Amino acid sequence: KNVTAFYQTQNCAAPIVAIVDSTDVWVAGENSNGQLGDGTLVDITTFTDKTAAWNPSGYNVFKVVSTGVTAKIALHIMLDKGDGTFDLMVCGDNASGQLGDGTTVDKTTPFMSKNFTAVKDIVFEASLGPIAVLLDNGDLWKVGENSVGTAGNGTTTDLLSWANVASNVDAILTAPDGHQVTPEKQES
Repeated sequence: KNVTAFYQTQNCAAPIVAIVDSTDVWVAGENSNGQLGDGTLVDITTFTDKTAAWNPSGYNVFKVVSTGVTAKIALHIMLDKGDGTFDLMVCGDNASGQLGDGTTVDKTTPFMSKNFTAVKDIVFEASLGPIAVLLDNGDLWKVGENSVGTAGNGTTTDLLSWANVASNVDAILTAPDGHQVTPEKQES
């Protein structure tokens, strides 16, 4: 087997995810919110195959994003179904609704938060920001933390469900530290 991608954020409490052969999900690290997806809150100290929970259909992994700060962590894994659609699998901390299921209840087993069509990118915006998914058509979807209005929807209310907050967006730009995001709009 070949490790085809390796994801580790700068957050000291974030999980480490290795993608093997483009489809298999191996995890290790801190698990205080169940973010590793094994149904427990027990840390995993050696890489463990969790493909059955995270990617039971064997789709290609498009991107992995870890969200949160300190010990409040959630994991988001975008799966490319190969037909132009993508399933976003999520698990872990949900205090701000960042799992997109309409609640603020943590989850210790992965579930599909949303199905998207033609995903261009997914990012975690910052410690006081939501998860952002940009589609090829320029639609920008967000969910989660919004206490300072970073969702861009005119409120400071957390988004507990996915919301289309902008259109005609070309890219989501992040700073080198991965913490600031500014949507770049297309010229009309």
